[in-house]
Amino acid sequence: MVGRHDGRAWQLLRLSRLHFLVPGLLLYMLGALLASARGYELSLDKLLFGYSVFFLAHLSVSFSNDYFDREADAMNDHTPLSGGSGVLVAHPELAPVSLTIALALLSCSAVVAVAFAWTYGYGATFLAFAILGGWMGWFYSAPPMRFAYRGLGELTTMLAAGLIMPGMGYLVIAGTIDGWFLLLSLPLMCYGLFFILTVEMPDLEADARSGKRGFLVRYGRRKADWVSLVACLLGLSLFLLFLFSVNALLALGII
Repeated sequence: MVGRHDGRAWQLLRLSRLHFLVPGLLLYMLGALLASARGYELSLDKLLFGYSVFFLAHLSVSFSNDYFDREADAMNDHTPLSGGSGVLVAHPELAPVSLTIALALLSCSAVVAVAFAWTYGYGATFLAFAILGGWMGWFYSAPPMRFAYRGLGELTTMLAAGLIMPGMGYLVIAGTIDGWFLLLSLPLMCYGLFFILTVEMPDLEADARSGKRGFLVRYGRRKADWVSLVACLLGLSLFLLFLFSVNALLALGII
């Protein structure tokens, strides 16, 4: 009996795919550090409290995506970065548990977001931003939106990686989203596009059979290769442009 429960706990841990939380944390911190560089106080308690909102919503995505993608994942080869965790394919009895955990995490994120806004006097902008992030993660694969199945998976990922994740860190520290952050979000969205296209490449055939209408399914690997390359080069070019522009403005005493 003990061994059975230990095995179930291990499968749920695998299902959480904790390694996906690392890039999310880095993007959140990038936004927070940019806010600090802009002169806002980098308060540790605010940083951690805000990250708890982000963490709960981000973690819920692993459980919801595996639940709603389990039919497609059954056709995939599973890797650390693509094809889902494979847990619900091997253990379909855990599907209801996965859905329950996803809903519980998303609900807790919303509750903590309200508590954060009340504690620090943040208004509707913070709550709307936090809820938007959770909503995008949930409907990436969940009906009725199912962004990944309607050709919107790449756009959703670009917005998540470039705007929502770092934006949460910036908003937590700065209390606002301004033009400086929006400039930073542009190259990050380019890298978000590169990420999702490369992650989707091993799943192309399975995605086509399961009804997903992403860029690779519609246009093939060759075009996706070129778009990925252009996205990386554009992201790098934007970063360099911003760096040289800011240095020039500082030298002129404009900022």
